[in-house]
Amino acid sequence: DSCEAHHNIGVLAAHGKAKLLVFVGDEMAEGAKAAIKENLGATVIQISGRNDEAMQKAAEAVHAFAREGDMILIKGSRGMGLERITTLLEGNNCQDDEPAKDGLQ
Repeated sequence: DSCEAHHNIGVLAAHGKAKLLVFVGDEMAEGAKAAIKENLGATVIQISGRNDEAMQKAAEAVHAFAREGDMILIKGSRGMGLERITTLLEGNNCQDDEPAKDGLQ
């Protein structure tokens, strides 16, 4: 079932060596709760939604936390469109007609 699968993803993510876990999407709230419950020291952020605003928030969280040389893994179902986060982190905006937001360049 979807709830159990998302829970299991959160547990697995928590047991990785990541210092920051950003869960994006309403269904990933269960994953975020599971990661928090594991309490292994990672900062856990959960962002609801799948629109451009949610992707902007996720990119801002990563940008605020990441330092030069850090490895960033963005993983999700193709339907979520998480490649928009990559676009933002690379200094581009999700929407072609708007300039990149300050701090994401």
